[in-house]
Amino acid sequence: MTSPSADATPTPDACSNVPYGSSLPSPPPVEYAAIILASTYGERLFPLTDDADATNADDDDVRQRRRRLPKHLLPLANGTVLDRLLLSLSFAGYGYIILLEISETAVDAPSQRTVAPDAPASCPMVVRTVPLSPDVTSGSADALRLLISGGHLHPKSHAMVLTGDLVVMCPGTLRAAAEAHREARMQYPCRGDVACTMLLSDVGREDEDGAPLKESAKQKKGWLSREDEEIDYTGLSSLPPSSSVATYPHSPLPHRRVLLKRPLLEVEEDIHFDGTLPKLSIPFVSALLPSSAGGGLSIRTDLHDVHVYVLSNWALGALNSYRWRHMTSLQGEYVPMLVRRQGRGVAAVVPDPKSNGDGGESMSGGGRSVDSSRVGSRDGKEEEDETAFVVSAVVVPRGLRLLMRACTVPAYLFACREVVSMNCFSTYLFSWEM
Repeated sequence: MTSPSADATPTPDACSNVPYGSSLPSPPPVEYAAIILASTYGERLFPLTDDADATNADDDDVRQRRRRLPKHLLPLANGTVLDRLLLSLSFAGYGYIILLEISETAVDAPSQRTVAPDAPASCPMVVRTVPLSPDVTSGSADALRLLISGGHLHPKSHAMVLTGDLVVMCPGTLRAAAEAHREARMQYPCRGDVACTMLLSDVGREDEDGAPLKESAKQKKGWLSREDEEIDYTGLSSLPPSSSVATYPHSPLPHRRVLLKRPLLEVEEDIHFDGTLPKLSIPFVSALLPSSAGGGLSIRTDLHDVHVYVLSNWALGALNSYRWRHMTSLQGEYVPMLVRRQGRGVAAVVPDPKSNGDGGESMSGGGRSVDSSRVGSRDGKEEEDETAFVVSAVVVPRGLRLLMRACTVPAYLFACREVVSMNCFSTYLFSWEM
């Protein structure tokens, strides 16, 4: 299987260690870069992590707060959550990692260093640390805009965006997402491009009679459970056997087209307080579903969005444009917007390059071209503005190893227990070459 960054391996000059405070080299033109979002403390993990609401520097609780760790540096077996995530990315073949880290746990200036895991079948990685202040960014979308505007990502590179609290016990799933995104761009049965490929984990459980268990029942049995704000209504298209795994030989996991993504709290909100629930509606459903699939659509709530998104370079550029500057969350706003606008063409996402918006600023997306005439084109020729694009998903079945976010205290304790019981990567350590 080809590694995600095999098409453009970082050169020795780009991989050289750079001292703190010095100017960094240009980002390597890798096909896929990994972006780790570790710019928040994790309030849902309190008191294990910092209390961001504390403001009195003379208070004893604040001095105690400074001795706590952010969520990506919490211990996990013989390492930290971040150590194991970097090791999983190394096993998956990613050679260029961008770590967006909260400023209290990072240096003032961006830095770059080489990570060499002491493990077989792993590859050295160039890790670029970009410190962020919580006062500057209010969400994951803002953090990505600062990264793009700062020139830390090559304009031609696609990116896999992950959270710093991600726990991956099967690194092949991270590679499968990039492989599915690559091959879907070349072989997906539509004229457009793939804007985003997300990674979903099947977390459904059944009782002895085969009936699905509620989240409260999972928690009582000691299994991983989700809170209401973590549950989505996810609609996936059905693919015929000819378009399943056999069509994409390099992707070990099947992927589907995402036609619906709405939070559970939004769908089941009782707006009129009369006990009625709003109905799900999917616009352009007949145009979005391929005719060969027979119009099949499955809507599920047992698929967990673990905040792993493979974004095409033009989708990253559109995020940095004036049209979507109001969005702060990648998971809660930008990705659902891409899902909703699939039937409207790329012109509904990418702004007109001839327009300067209402602020007169350049629409280049921080040096990243977002020309709608070239989005969805594989040979550089112009396409119509109504060219379709696709949002797909790779579904990780229940039988595979752990894939979760340690973003709550119960989830973190569950991850610690599972990692120790699996004894995964227990003998491998990192060598930080400075």
